[in-house]
Amino acid sequence: MVMTCHGTSAFARDEALYAGIPTCSAAALIFGGPRACKNGCLGLGDCVRACPFDALFIGTGGIAQVNTDKCTGCAVCVAVCPKDLFRLYPRARRIELSCKAVDKSSVVRSTCMVGCTTCRKCVSKCPANAITWDGRTILIDHEVCIAYGPSCGEACTDICPSTIMHKVGQSPEPELVEIAEPTGA
Repeated sequence: MVMTCHGTSAFARDEALYAGIPTCSAAALIFGGPRACKNGCLGLGDCVRACPFDALFIGTGGIAQVNTDKCTGCAVCVAVCPKDLFRLYPRARRIELSCKAVDKSSVVRSTCMVGCTTCRKCVSKCPANAITWDGRTILIDHEVCIAYGPSCGEACTDICPSTIMHKVGQSPEPELVEIAEPTGA
């Protein structure tokens, strides 16, 4: 199981204070939640409470994290997350895209430093053609990627400007830049 958001409090900003029912499903009903990124984790733990194997927790960055040693791939979290952030990926995968951004690059950059800007550099760099663009977001065919083998050197991860396309076990490490504050009303 992979959680497709790395927009921790260090990388993504809040745009409102939420004081309602402390669940992701409730917060998501109010303008998509208090986070500026409307596609990211709200960190209120609906998935954590639903996980029958205690494989999920809210990390220090305020978003859900998966303990892969405990995760069985039961997919309960997939059904519970109002942002549709959990994906069943093969355990043998070599790369991950830890963002579900579907917005324009300027919107993504103004809300999260590690958001995928859908620049599609990874699509053009992948020699296996395992990474594609569906007109809205980046998709990875892990079976094709695994079948191609490691000879590509995971070139897609090296070219990703957001570092959100990364090798398994690594986390995005963006340059320290300021997140743009919202302009005008």
